[in-house]
Amino acid sequence: MRIISIIAIILLIVGPSPLAITVHEAVDFGCRFAVPEGWTVDSSYEDRIIIAGESGDNLEIIIKKHVLAAEHTITSDEELAMAIAGLYDELGLENANSGEVTYENDGGRATFQHSAVYYDSADRNEFRQSVKGLLVRAIDGRQVLFLIITSADADRYGMLLPELNLLLNTFEITDAHLGVLYPRRSLTPYLLILFFFILIALFYARGRRIQRSKNPLGRDSGNFWRCGSCRKVNHIENSHCSRCGRERTEPATAGR
Repeated sequence: MRIISIIAIILLIVGPSPLAITVHEAVDFGCRFAVPEGWTVDSSYEDRIIIAGESGDNLEIIIKKHVLAAEHTITSDEELAMAIAGLYDELGLENANSGEVTYENDGGRATFQHSAVYYDSADRNEFRQSVKGLLVRAIDGRQVLFLIITSADADRYGMLLPELNLLLNTFEITDAHLGVLYPRRSLTPYLLILFFFILIALFYARGRRIQRSKNPLGRDSGNFWRCGSCRKVNHIENSHCSRCGRERTEPATAGR
């Protein structure tokens, strides 16, 4: 509401505006925006809001809201650029990916915008389509994408630009969202790997210490003897080493 209030104050300062506006708040959709009076806003759909201009404008604006699945979470600027490029291809925006994909990311919200002119061979008419996207991260950690898709006759698009900019510049996401767009990567896998290697090192050191000890079995070492050739620890009842077969030549006090 702050952006809309600022615009209203500016209009009061500079004088009367030729645009009479209506503020539409879509509570269930989680957004708010202003449109010129005379435009119709249909928010009866669950997944979209359809805005139509006055009769004869041949203008249609669709606002869509997408909650990204966990497996599609965007975690870096590189992934964001790839996702935007894929979206442009899906929407059929010609030449949108001919150069570097541009966007703005302030850390808590990413925005991107593109438009193109098409020729409708059936109607023999040119029309312009534009898309503006806003990506935020909701309180529950899921990323939410708002898309504002505009279609209008090319010759009327320029005349309607002030009205279109009014909607785009006043569009606000009213649902609470986090100030960090990308989720922080969990350190748990790395800590588990580090813990695993520490355990290996401890067991290895313990094994080496036992093998070099004169009393590898502690108080029970008196019941065993160590082979002088291969250093294998054998039970006192064995007269030969179970590993190399060497005969025991030392007393059965393998505690040495």
